[in-house]
Amino acid sequence: STWTEELRAALSDKLGWAIFIGTPKGKNWAYHLYHRASLLKNWSRFSRPTLDNPFIVESELDDAKEELPINIFKQEYEADFGASQLQVYPDFDRVFHAWTDELPEFDFLMGGLDFGGTSIGSHKSAGGLAGYNSTKDMLILLRHFEESGPNIAERQLNWMWEAEAAIKLQQALAGYKQAGAVWRADKTQMGFIQALRSSGFSVLSSKGGKDSVTSGIELVQRRIKVRGDGKARFYYLPGLTTFAEAMERYRYPEFKEGEDKIQSQNPLKVNDDTVDMFRYLVEGVDRMVIGDPMELYKNTLPVLA
Repeated sequence: STWTEELRAALSDKLGWAIFIGTPKGKNWAYHLYHRASLLKNWSRFSRPTLDNPFIVESELDDAKEELPINIFKQEYEADFGASQLQVYPDFDRVFHAWTDELPEFDFLMGGLDFGGTSIGSHKSAGGLAGYNSTKDMLILLRHFEESGPNIAERQLNWMWEAEAAIKLQQALAGYKQAGAVWRADKTQMGFIQALRSSGFSVLSSKGGKDSVTSGIELVQRRIKVRGDGKARFYYLPGLTTFAEAMERYRYPEFKEGEDKIQSQNPLKVNDDTVDMFRYLVEGVDRMVIGDPMELYKNTLPVLA
């Protein structure tokens, strides 16, 4: 018998009753019990978010919303069992992270690539090209590619040429120094990487290895998170709606009935081509030193000497 059936039998045997009070923590057994309560005779359920508590001052709510990750705020203050509990990037907001100002000068361009198959039903090939401004430590996604099917390698290659050329021209017209481009791709796809290098692109392989997905996700989360000044370290051009959709649908597995933990540390491998390439892109920015070493380490060299 299930846990709820055993509980019901125990209560009926003692002619007693019980009240369960708690805070949502994902779609675990409490979540399923809460939703089953609407179907069970003599059961009732109630949701009382902290936001509705008249004794909580508004300034406390404002402070919590600023300090906590959005998924934790929703959990603790909005009694949210919902999708935010399973989203990999709950801090991503397609409105907040949309860049609407003039583009700044970029120190370099960083791209991410993920390679799919040639059939219609196979994984998609994805690409993204972003500009990085070191003064503000700001990364802005400028181009996005996600397609599959016949001739996909050729189409992805053409997109790379066009994306690089368009951004460099745009920077030049704005009076900025033209930034170079470095791409980063899945290390398990060295055949594709070598082919792109032969075509004249600068392509590095991803870090890979144990826990590489988890550590890469952490880098992306740091980029997305809102800073104390109300700004983030990552933005994207608002026309890239397929990118925003990919970020929003990237999720962890559902909780299994009767268990109180996520079944896997890694997200679901479903429509994850864009988020994979984006992880490689961010790794390229935050794990790779680009620039003149003498300039980058000028304050460190005297100490080392």
